[in-house]
Amino acid sequence: FIETWQLLLLVLVALLAIGRMLNASMQLPAALQFGAGWTSLGATMNLAAVLLLVPLILLTVPIYGAVAYAWCWIALNLGYVFVGTWLMHRRLLREWRGRWLRYALVFPAALALAWMACVRWLIELPEGRLSLGLSLAAVLLVSVALNAWAAPATRTLLKKRLGF
Repeated sequence: FIETWQLLLLVLVALLAIGRMLNASMQLPAALQFGAGWTSLGATMNLAAVLLLVPLILLTVPIYGAVAYAWCWIALNLGYVFVGTWLMHRRLLREWRGRWLRYALVFPAALALAWMACVRWLIELPEGRLSLGLSLAAVLLVSVALNAWAAPATRTLLKKRLGF
């Protein structure tokens, strides 16, 4: 049986991982903005995030604990992903508006999520540490391969490199 604190820790780590994934997905758009000499968008978004999220964190974390912070982390990064990329594509790479989210983020994430759900519900993982570690490494490898295939630019690069 799983204890309450273990379940809370599991939820906390999962929420923080989701927030980190969203944050990591914004590294290339941020680099594009900086490369184009457009630093004001990031600065403005960060200022807005501080003004909105600091009070929210101060109100929710004392009541709900670390899970409230994790939800705030997700909200912050959802704002960066959806509002930030929408604003960025109004000026830079206009023809990619919406396509970047769909092809570089939503489709690969949905594919990885579907794969992980299949693993969770259809495959019984072994009990031993070594065999469990090897099984999870194989699951991760397949997930990375699916994500590489799902993103059009990566798929094109792999086709060129592997000669398909």
